[in-house]
Formats: sequence, C-alpha cells, structure tokens
Amino acid sequence: MRGRKTILTEKQHHDILELVQEQPDITMKEIVETLHLPVGDEAVRRFLIKQGYTYKKQSLHAKEQERPRCAEKTQSMDRNYIWCKCRTSNISR
Repeated sequence: MRGRKTILTEKQHHDILELVQEQPDITMKEIVETLHLPVGDEAVRRFLIKQGYTYKKQSLHAKEQERPRCAEKTQSMDRNYIWCKCRTSNISR
C-alpha cells in the first residue's frame, strides 16, 4: 500500500460509520469531538468518502422550513447537510 498509513484504528472506523448511520446530519467536527479522535475533520471526510458517503444539502419541504416573519427573526437551519451512502458501480476509475 502506498501513501500515509491511517492513524485511525478499525474500531474507530466502525464507530465513525455507526455514528453517521445513527445521525446522518452530524458534522465532521462533531464526529471528531464525540469520538475523541486524534485526527482532524479532513481525515474523517476522506474516510467517509472512501466508504461511499457524500455530504449533501438537505432539502426541506416548504412547510418544514422555518421562515422569518419579520426583520428581527432569522432563519434557523443549523443542520442543512446530511451524509448519504452512494451507490457505487463496479466500474474502475
């Protein structure tokens, strides 16, 4: 195998995948903080992409969106991205 060796253990890999399945709207920073991982957000992002996940914008139906009714209110959408497992084909790139 070429390149850098992974710092994360198999158990940490399993824990990341389990956490994303339980909370698809979790951020990479929250994953690192929740599991006390010795890596940064970018390492978690690369691992999840290798596992077939993508970080997609969550679309909400109009009735589910919180919309401000006056100038004093602000739109409250803390989590507007979710992790999605992509279907992969057997074609090599």
